[in-house]
Amino acid sequence: ISWQYLTPSQQNWAVDCHGLAFLLRVEGNANRGGDFFIMLNGGRNQTLHFEAPAAPGQGTSWHKIIDTAAAAPEDFRELEVTVRQGKAPAMTVLPFGCIVLQSEQSGGKTRGR
Repeated sequence: ISWQYLTPSQQNWAVDCHGLAFLLRVEGNANRGGDFFIMLNGGRNQTLHFEAPAAPGQGTSWHKIIDTAAAAPEDFRELEVTVRQGKAPAMTVLPFGCIVLQSEQSGGKTRGR
């Protein structure tokens, strides 16, 4: 697990900080995808803009599988129907929102977990 605030390698553990993001790497899964990047906005008034780290592994990209601010059925999506977000996308997370990205190797779909 790798912790960050709005940009990779930046952390903010202040009491008044309402944003948190973290990268969950799947052990032994190099270059296949299936890693997750989770962004949380616990504030009630401020929209936060997160920069995701580069997708782990060669030839992988991020896919948005959860966005709690989106209307159903776009809020929770199967990896197979997501749109590629790129190697290190910028994401806007609304107040009390959560966005989850899953990595996928180009050329093939990794099953959602």
